[in-house]
Amino acid sequence: MTGRLTKTIKKSFLFAIVLAFHMESYGSILQNYSDQKFLLIDKTKLRLFEKKFHEQSVIEVNIVKSLIKSGEGILKTDKSYSVTFLKENLPPDRNIHSYQSQSIYWWPDSNKRDGIPYIRKDGKVNPEAKKLKDQDQLNNLILDLKKLSLCYYFTKDERFAFKVKNLLDTWFVDPSTKMNPNLNFGQFIPGRNQGSPTGIIETRELAAIPDIISLTSGSNHMSPDFIDIIRIWFSSYLRWLQTSPLGKKEKAMRNNHGTYYDLQEVTFCIFVGDTAKAKQILESRTPKRIDYQIKADGSQPFELVRENSLNYTMSNLAGLCKLAQVSENIGANDLWHYEQPNGSGLENSFEWFSQYLLKSKKWDNKQLNRINNYYGLVKLNSAVASKYQNIEIEKIISLYPNYTRIAWELF
Repeated sequence: MTGRLTKTIKKSFLFAIVLAFHMESYGSILQNYSDQKFLLIDKTKLRLFEKKFHEQSVIEVNIVKSLIKSGEGILKTDKSYSVTFLKENLPPDRNIHSYQSQSIYWWPDSNKRDGIPYIRKDGKVNPEAKKLKDQDQLNNLILDLKKLSLCYYFTKDERFAFKVKNLLDTWFVDPSTKMNPNLNFGQFIPGRNQGSPTGIIETRELAAIPDIISLTSGSNHMSPDFIDIIRIWFSSYLRWLQTSPLGKKEKAMRNNHGTYYDLQEVTFCIFVGDTAKAKQILESRTPKRIDYQIKADGSQPFELVRENSLNYTMSNLAGLCKLAQVSENIGANDLWHYEQPNGSGLENSFEWFSQYLLKSKKWDNKQLNRINNYYGLVKLNSAVASKYQNIEIEKIISLYPNYTRIAWELF
């Protein structure tokens, strides 16, 4: 028996043991994810986009051309991302694989000689926090994966799928570079804690991983065994979210943090096969979030009190829309048209917001940073164009001539 074959057999045996443990923990449900093709992506919108692209519609063709150019650029630079890269100092557990970030709105106390403990200044970013690179690594990873997976979907060029696999392998699989499946040290505050519940929002983009895998599922590079290893990572992270003190505190948050906790728990549950749990959350917990987050006039009081209220209002609304899309895709309740007794819900929240994007009303709430209308436009266009006919998306876009539609809006 060759050394290479022996190594392969040992690896397969180890994988079988690990998989068996996780399948027992989740009631042998890991294999059922394939029943749900997409979670965040609107299947109808994707099919329509694809149809127009093949019909040589100018808009769709140009979007895909731009996408492929971007994908080729990723292949050319050949970057990879890992929590083990660009780490100048180790987290408190002295483990290079542990994700770490610093809470951006906390600053040294000028009344204390050593500045400890830090004090909060909402909306004002402490540049010290930017020295830690794990969050940037994760955000760049997901953006590249979105672009590459869509490139493969539209071209079937195996180079893109191969790069997707390599990026996933580096972050989730390779023992030398993979991230530990927890966020014990996310958004730590000097002098106060080693990690905050709010740090969990930094992994919200991981909700896109199931769709990234679905987009590349036709490639031989994305083998069932490889995908199962990634599912095992997510089952471990999901268990941490559901059982850790930080996860429980984030779940209890009533603002955008609670919204994005739900998004992660729901998508991760489906990915590892527990669709029943995801439906339970979407049909019980998420409607309650809408009830207390959105007022009768469509505004969001928990976000409007923030120093950058426009950004947070749009971000929370985008998160609720992602939950609505997941709910639609798995056949759960219709969150798009869910209404409180006073008529308030997602739809009238978009109507409330559109008055600002249509420039019929000036934003007079707190906004320290320069208002970025493009952010709101991208989210509106991505989330509601096909859901609410009375939202004047095309009119909004016409008011912003520099706005460019991009393929990864499909997420």
